Amino acid sequence: MVLMTLVGLSTMNTSVLSERMAGNYDNVNVAFQAAEAALRDAEQDLLCDDCRENDATAISAISGLTGFTDDCRQGLCFSGATQTEVLEDTDTNGDALFDKFVTYGDKTGADSISGAAQQPKYIIEGKKAWPPGAAGWKYYYVITAVGNGKTVNSKSILREKFIKPRA
Repeated sequence: MVLMTLVGLSTMNTSVLSERMAGNYDNVNVAFQAAEAALRDAEQDLLCDDCRENDATAISAISGLTGFTDDCRQGLCFSGATQTEVLEDTDTNGDALFDKFVTYGDKTGADSISGAAQQPKYIIEGKKAWPPGAAGWKYYYVITAVGNGKTVNSKSILREKFIKPRA
């Protein structure tokens, strides 16, 4: 009888652990999908012609580094001539300048994401480089997106470099 009780308890503990692992996987997956959606939203923000007309400094379309500032107004950051990183790679929790991040859909009008504890956010760093043999500056953007899972304790942080296609 005691042996049967021990086997039953062991099976129950294994079942509870499996359920927790599945829940954690689901939570991480929601956070990743939210961050991925924020990256796509930021790309749309960079490509959109009318997304930033209502900003404090109205921009009809992002071109080069127009509207980018060292204090990251409206989620557009540029560190100036130093080309230092606005967001440090050591910011493992995504809280650096978090109040400057743009909330998903604010600029593009995208519908909110269901299932996440908070709407994902992104920030865009403007960069410039003068490649060898080029006639001038070339611009690219580093997008950092933060997505939450079903709880605010579950975060996914994604970064990508984005180059606007030639018109």
